[in-house]
Amino acid sequence: MTRLRRIPILAMVMLLAGSLLPGYAQEKPSDAGLHAHSLFQSNMVIQRNKPVDVWGWSKPGEQVTVTVADKSVSATADKAGKWTVQLSAMEASSTPAKMTIAGHSSTLTLDNILIGDVWVLGGQSNMAWSIGATDEGNLEVVSANFPNIRMLTIPKIFGPELKTNFPRAEEFSRITG
Repeated sequence: MTRLRRIPILAMVMLLAGSLLPGYAQEKPSDAGLHAHSLFQSNMVIQRNKPVDVWGWSKPGEQVTVTVADKSVSATADKAGKWTVQLSAMEASSTPAKMTIAGHSSTLTLDNILIGDVWVLGGQSNMAWSIGATDEGNLEVVSANFPNIRMLTIPKIFGPELKTNFPRAEEFSRITG
């Protein structure tokens, strides 16, 4: 039986993107405008009671301000266009919050964000097994009502080059269905 462990979002970021940090600006060129890493999306959960790094890309030298729950933190993008801010620890909350990421000429808004516990699950093919494929699974799917549970699936990306980001769900779901 597989054991599930709670891992703070900082650890999740290191697990999922640890090798992404050194060269991540390669896939999001600074001339593409303001971007956040694909870990940061609407409907996400931010780990409670821990400082959380948020990062992305913009034009070199651009000041970027990230605001969550009326708390703002700013950073200046380096010469490669990458920026990182650290949000201070926040208490758990089931009240949806908004995150804004503002640069000089554009603003990104991420909605319906909760502050709580982040769990990281990993495995092999059993992790792709859908509930609908189990006995009485379709009944479980249609009767499920857990609005505070969120899921982020990292798509498979193959190739020998360093991966510094991944497509957002709306980008890879058109390919995979």
